Amino acid sequence: KILSTMTAFSTLLLSTALLLGTLSTSQLTTAAPLGTPHSTVIPLTTKTFDSLVTTDSANTLWLLKFYAPWCGHCVALSPILDQAASHLAGKLSIGKIDCTIEKKICKGKFDVRGYPTLKYYRDGEFSDYPLGRDLDSIVSFGEKMSQSAVKVVKDVNKVYEMLAGGANGAVAYVVYDPKEETEEEEESGIDKSGATEEEKEATKLLQSTERTRVFGQVARKYQAQGSFGLLSPSID
Repeated sequence: KILSTMTAFSTLLLSTALLLGTLSTSQLTTAAPLGTPHSTVIPLTTKTFDSLVTTDSANTLWLLKFYAPWCGHCVALSPILDQAASHLAGKLSIGKIDCTIEKKICKGKFDVRGYPTLKYYRDGEFSDYPLGRDLDSIVSFGEKMSQSAVKVVKDVNKVYEMLAGGANGAVAYVVYDPKEETEEEEESGIDKSGATEEEKEATKLLQSTERTRVFGQVARKYQAQGSFGLLSPSID
């Protein structure tokens, strides 16, 4: 009876703490492991934010949700992000920050002024998430951002499609350098990278001249805002 009473009392205290907001559900969650792709939405705190988001080589692309538990739009977004996290495991990690608890992150680091606020992280930079908050938009964003920023174009009709705004009406940029080449190098790092043949070809072309290298850097930085194509030397 004593054990049963103590268990019931502990449960009551825990429920009361959660109800009053003195203990967030994220504080009850075991810290996400480093080095493992995430398939669920990860609660982030002041203590775990940097180690999980900015230094984990297994999770280099993040979508971050800054929210408040009382926010209706935040609550509605939660199941969408749960589905997206499962679908995009290994491509895009999704994290959430409770701004009623983690004020140092939300106000001190990002100056969050409304809920939910969505940002993404890649290559050491945080940027505003630019697309819709429905499942299809978030999944499309994750798929796109996990791929090569530049597509090699071998058909002139594909160029016209890109310039016509075929990728959801986004701005398209196409570059061609007559000096570009894809000469094979024995046992190159690119060939050993595990990338697809299309990605290997794009990387070799982008690295072949100064102009294409700069184009590749710009494409990587602005991939979320547009589509980028590199004309193949063998284009029809």
